[in-house]
Amino acid sequence: EGYSTHLIAREAVRTIRDQPAGEPLFLYVAFNAVHAPHQVPAGYKEPYAALPEPRRTYAGMLAAMDEALGQILAALEAKGLRTNTLVVFSSDNGGPAPGRVTSNGPLRAGKGTLYEGGVRVAACASWPGRIKAGSSIDEPLHIADLYPTFLKLGGASVKQSLPIDGLDIWPVLTRNQRSPH
Repeated sequence: EGYSTHLIAREAVRTIRDQPAGEPLFLYVAFNAVHAPHQVPAGYKEPYAALPEPRRTYAGMLAAMDEALGQILAALEAKGLRTNTLVVFSSDNGGPAPGRVTSNGPLRAGKGTLYEGGVRVAACASWPGRIKAGSSIDEPLHIADLYPTFLKLGGASVKQSLPIDGLDIWPVLTRNQRSPH
């Protein structure tokens, strides 16, 4: 129960539960999983007994994070916020030690490199009724694009004293438009 993924999820769920009705909420949840140190309660590794270490522990960490994300989504649903909430999930870099700890598929290299295996990551966005469920995007997007997209969705101005590094990607996410890049 003291595992960091559990603690982070519990706090996120508490924040959602305690959110005053009608008040906007921006919740950024940054799990340490699946970063080093690679450790997870033993029960999460059991389904992956066929995998060699350290991949088995890594898979358990991923399962624990997946469970935590489910708890957060369930809290949004219980609060009646799921249909009025944009949920974005993204990795910050490719997996470390491809072939030994992780797999970056056909992408070359991994974390800490400038090759595609280090900088191309899986990401998803969900907003029932606004983003088509099951859709997929092959357009190039960048994590910095989230900031101006969030500003627009929140009704804030993108005009600031310094230039914004990203571009609004809402039309790409919702209307199958080409990337602004």
